[in-house]
Amino acid sequence: MTQDHPAPPTLLPYGDGSSKVYGMENFGNTCYCNSILQCLYYSDKFRTKLALHNITQHNRKEVMAGVKNHNFTLKYELLVQKRLREQPKNAAIENGTSERVKPTRKGSLFGLKFNTSTTNSVNTSSTDDSLRKWYITEAKNCDALLAEQKLLIRKNPEFQDLPVMVTRHTSSPLELAEKSDNSQSSSMLLNDKTEKSNTPTSVKEGSITSQSCFIIVGIPQPEVDLVNPINPFNPNPSSDHRKRSALINGPIINLDHSLQLPTQQSDETALLYALKDMFECMIENKSQIGVVSPSHFITKLKEKNYLFRQVNMHQDAHEFYNYLINEIIEVVDKECGPNNNWCNEIFQGMITNETKCISCETITSKEEEFLDLSIDIPPGDAAYSLTHCLNNFSRLETLTHQNKFYCNNCCSLQEATKTIKLKKLPEVLVINFKRFKYDESVDKMVKLFDSISYPFKLRLFNTSAKGQTEDFTLYELYALVIHIGGGPMHGHYVALCKVKAQLWLLFDDETVEVVDDSFVLKFFGNGPGLASPIKIGTYINPIKLSL
Repeated sequence: MTQDHPAPPTLLPYGDGSSKVYGMENFGNTCYCNSILQCLYYSDKFRTKLALHNITQHNRKEVMAGVKNHNFTLKYELLVQKRLREQPKNAAIENGTSERVKPTRKGSLFGLKFNTSTTNSVNTSSTDDSLRKWYITEAKNCDALLAEQKLLIRKNPEFQDLPVMVTRHTSSPLELAEKSDNSQSSSMLLNDKTEKSNTPTSVKEGSITSQSCFIIVGIPQPEVDLVNPINPFNPNPSSDHRKRSALINGPIINLDHSLQLPTQQSDETALLYALKDMFECMIENKSQIGVVSPSHFITKLKEKNYLFRQVNMHQDAHEFYNYLINEIIEVVDKECGPNNNWCNEIFQGMITNETKCISCETITSKEEEFLDLSIDIPPGDAAYSLTHCLNNFSRLETLTHQNKFYCNNCCSLQEATKTIKLKKLPEVLVINFKRFKYDESVDKMVKLFDSISYPFKLRLFNTSAKGQTEDFTLYELYALVIHIGGGPMHGHYVALCKVKAQLWLLFDDETVEVVDDSFVLKFFGNGPGLASPIKIGTYINPIKLSL
């Protein structure tokens, strides 16, 4: 390389961001986007390569307030000031307790009347502090976590000081708690008239259940200056309460504009660099936890693709993944050349379609590249495994009757056998369960709830380049995107990702929780809350990563 074109750096100047834990703001129907972005962020090689792509010398992005005031933050600050003005001047604290005063609806900024019931929310300062100390602790001191989780945290110092709120204790029987569908805009969170009841109810569509709840992002923090807090502490906060808490506590990375130089910006590259800005800010922010507000990325996504502009339409996470990765590959091809396309190196594999004429035994082969494997759900009522589905994907198929194959050697239509072989496996294997199918009997798309189990470690056999011998590649599960809901036209997406400390985290838009291995493996199709790993089951090759 010449001095004009120095070699690209191999290390990021402010760390690799693998220990960062951020939720992502939902703008009304963007859970499909948030879930995929979380999985991509915790793909270590993808995150690092994207951050290093055309990297420039810059000051560390320790905070990102944005050009404009964040919508939620602005409303919240105005509401706090309004509450302070409405608060009686004689509301004094005596003997460690504060007087409870209900705000009036008249003159309230948004006409709000928050719940002041003492059943679940405690506003007295002394009791509140003692409750918070009982429910909230640092990860290294959290006795409610499983022994394996505590050991992993002990081995990773960067995760030891993470705040954890335990909503159920091991000293009492664990209860199933409902988590509602959170596909709503964050701007609606300050419009709740009352705090939702925390009494566990029956599971309904758009919900999942958990036997453990260890909140990291979304811990309620009451306002100390308000007699009647907007965000009161609650030992078992509802989903909306946690989302609101995450945005109030922050810090919010408010990405409402591009951080690139004007010379680097174009319509073709806008999406890649908007994603690069997002990952860079998460990596370099001085806070380990917080919430990302990717409004600029969403704006560019909608500008480039009409499909994602449909506000009232339930978007597909798999379609978004394919569109985004293809966009990135196209830009990297132009800027780095096809031979240096790091995105292809991570996600692209190759299959071989082999058709053998039964008459002359001539084999016709056609190679095809793929970024994910879309796997059919086998028909029938039996429960299947992912391995069975993959074997079914490569099964031998006989082409006969109206499906006969035209053999160039025989110069006629002939019966033939057809099979698909995995010729080249990618470093990161993305598997899509095809659970959305057209049903002729009802003349519409439906969701299939057939039971498909999936392992933490997946062994795949692939053919060598010579096509003579077979070898296997071992993959390790590190991310899932779960669809919650009864059909393809509605529902909610959440992500499960394995972070650097080998801990599993549940990303539900703005909120983040620690979950255990048994929780990860429970979404096999007909599980609780109509939740299924319908779109992205992501496996990574640990052998290649260690090189």
